[in-house]
Amino acid sequence: LRMMRTVLLLATLAAAQAFSPTAPGAFSVNPKLSAATSARSLRMPSLGLKMRFQSSDTSHWNRRDFITTTTSAAAGLLLGDLLGPMKEASAAEKGPIVVFGANGFTGGDVMRTLLKQGIPVTAISKFKEFKIAPDQENKELATIHVANVAKPQTFAKLLEGARAVIYADDAQVSNAGTDRKDIGLEEYDEIENIGVANVAKMAAQMKIPHMVLCSSTCKECDPSEVTQPDDYRSKVCGECNSRRSGEAAVKEVYAQANDPSIGYTIVRPGTLMPSELRGVKEIELNQGMSKSGVISRLDLAEVLVAASLSKDAAGSTFEVYYRDSAQPTDMFASLNSCKSLGKSVEECFFGDGYKDKKPELDDLMTKKVKGTLFASGREVSGSNYPQMFKKLSKDKDDNFDINNLGFSSS
Repeated sequence: LRMMRTVLLLATLAAAQAFSPTAPGAFSVNPKLSAATSARSLRMPSLGLKMRFQSSDTSHWNRRDFITTTTSAAAGLLLGDLLGPMKEASAAEKGPIVVFGANGFTGGDVMRTLLKQGIPVTAISKFKEFKIAPDQENKELATIHVANVAKPQTFAKLLEGARAVIYADDAQVSNAGTDRKDIGLEEYDEIENIGVANVAKMAAQMKIPHMVLCSSTCKECDPSEVTQPDDYRSKVCGECNSRRSGEAAVKEVYAQANDPSIGYTIVRPGTLMPSELRGVKEIELNQGMSKSGVISRLDLAEVLVAASLSKDAAGSTFEVYYRDSAQPTDMFASLNSCKSLGKSVEECFFGDGYKDKKPELDDLMTKKVKGTLFASGREVSGSNYPQMFKKLSKDKDDNFDINNLGFSSS
């Protein structure tokens, strides 16, 4: 990550100079310039208390009698209101969280994160059962099953009694042992689109409270732009379009269900790295697909699990990455958006504190980023995920965004 950040900073320094209003030839770069990174990289009724009086005449009550009686009644009502939901939550929390793609890197980290938190897991793999490490904490809380997301009858019973579903499956995980370049678009669509839709439909039908889809920050493409059969964009576009179709299917399923007791969350990670757990304070959420970045699978797993346990995350789609690795998906558009927020070019590229200061590479390497890079106005950061999720916009409340337009790969 340190090496990657160094490379990004060097490239950013050069780009910032090119975009500086005082630089020769400013804004002469291709407006289609893209620094996008793609990867695949969560009622029991209150106890009513009736006061009965032996006589309707209470004039003989003294102050002590009145206070004692009314206080007891209030306490009973309050205790009933508090204990009712607590008992309900306790019962709901006994159910497992179902993890699709648990034999993969991301799904495996999700499973281990859940077990570490003492949460039962129903781990699902497509082709064969796998073993959990002998030293895994709480491994007895996991059950491993084989199911095919393209065939709902193979996983329907596995969802019974679940409190949430985390879909971390992808074509590469489901075609274990197969080189990525040898996986056809049909296989991608089966897992990233059809499979996602099948799981969403079953989860909604069974009224599982929450489904979390691990998607990607890739940008969908217009198939008409690909003119040559061997054009590498043909496969990249097909893969990404399958993911976008899967996202659309999830939203459609829950929109049709129109049930406030169930919900979905779509998480779009940036480039995934097999590195350390940096923690929530290093994470930035964004909405609108204006930028992406790098994130470790361990931190992504924490985000997916937290989302699956949070009602506030329901109904939202967001990108997630390390705040200091943020890069725009469209340089020209992001820079214009950032400047519209009153920031200088230097602040857009390097964060707060550089409005009247020329950035030095040593400072950029040793000092933490202040504020946000390429500000969109929709970033969310904080010290805990539940509070961060509360600040997200719901998908139904989003303004029209051309980036949300997709092209079907079918």
